[in-house]
Amino acid sequence: HVAEVPLKIPILKIFEKDFLKSRKLIEKKGMVLSEEDLRSVQNQKPVWASKRLPTQVIIQGFLNKEQYKIAHFADGFHTVADIAEEAGIPKAEIDVIIDDLDDLGLLKFIDIK
Repeated sequence: HVAEVPLKIPILKIFEKDFLKSRKLIEKKGMVLSEEDLRSVQNQKPVWASKRLPTQVIIQGFLNKEQYKIAHFADGFHTVADIAEEAGIPKAEIDVIIDDLDDLGLLKFIDIK
């Protein structure tokens, strides 16, 4: 028996409101969001995922280009492992970037049981 580790999915704060709204819609329909659902939804980018942080964050030195790119993978549907795979960057590096983004106050985390 493997202990259930709740999945923590990073999400950019600029995406969060839309994400929660869509999740409420799904829950209203009486469906519960499972990891399975996330996997199937993953292939269709949610509308809000096209939002972008202002590029000033790079110019002002808050984020480097890589962090900026990774930040936008955090759409509430990508686990850290998914982000690593999609970005073609080792997971250990992504962990560090996600921590940095979190330290900058850009991320929230969604728990998936």
